[in-house]
Amino acid sequence: MDSERKYIIEHVTHPGHPLSYVEGSRVFQCDGCNKTGNGSKYQCATCDFDLHEHCATCPSSFSFVVHPPHHLNLISHAHLSLQDHICDVCGTEIDGILFYRCERCNFDVHPLCTQLPETTRHPLHPDHLLRLQPLSVGVCRVCQTSGCGHAWGYGCHVCDFNIHLQCLNSPIPRGSTFLDTLMSPMAVLIVMILALLIFLILMSTKNQHNWKGYSVHSVYVHR
Repeated sequence: MDSERKYIIEHVTHPGHPLSYVEGSRVFQCDGCNKTGNGSKYQCATCDFDLHEHCATCPSSFSFVVHPPHHLNLISHAHLSLQDHICDVCGTEIDGILFYRCERCNFDVHPLCTQLPETTRHPLHPDHLLRLQPLSVGVCRVCQTSGCGHAWGYGCHVCDFNIHLQCLNSPIPRGSTFLDTLMSPMAVLIVMILALLIFLILMSTKNQHNWKGYSVHSVYVHR
C-alpha cells in the first residue's frame, strides 16, 4: 500500500468517492468545515476534496464540556441554509457543510472548536492554568479589548486574567511581561534618575564629612 494511502474511508460529505489518508500535507482548505488546515488530512484526489483528519473521523454524536446539558449531533448538509449561524464557542460564522448542533438549545459549533483543551498555559500568566470559559466580562490581556466577537476564551478566575481564543497564539505585545517592563524607556529613565540622586546624596555626605574634619583641624591648629 502506498505510504500516502494508509486508510481509506467513506464520508457523508463526499458520497460516491472514497477518501484516502494523506500524511503531512501542505496548507489546504477543508471542504467540510471550510477552515484552513495543514498536516494530515483525508482527500479525494479525483475531485480535489479535502477534510481535516478530525472532520473526517469525528463522531456523529458526543458530549461537549462547553454544552453539558445535551449531546451534540454532527450536521452535514451541502444545501443547508446557514444564514446567521454562528459558532457559539469561537464566535465566528459557520460557513461549512459540517458542524455540530444542539437542536434544543440552538447551539452550534465548528468541529475543530470541540477539540479545544479544557485548560492551557500562557507565558503572560505562567503561575496558574487558564480554563476554557465564557468571556462575558473582562479585557483580553493580549489585544486589550473586551470584544473580538468571541463567546468563549481562556481565563483565570483567581487573577481575573482573560485571553480571547484568537489571541491565544498571537505575539505577546511589548510591555506585557515583567522583563519588558524593566527594559522599557521609562523604566530605564527612572533607574538613571535614581542612580543620579543616590550619587548626589553620597557626594553630599562625603563633602559634609570632609568639611567637619577640616573645621576641627583648623580649630586645633589655631589654638
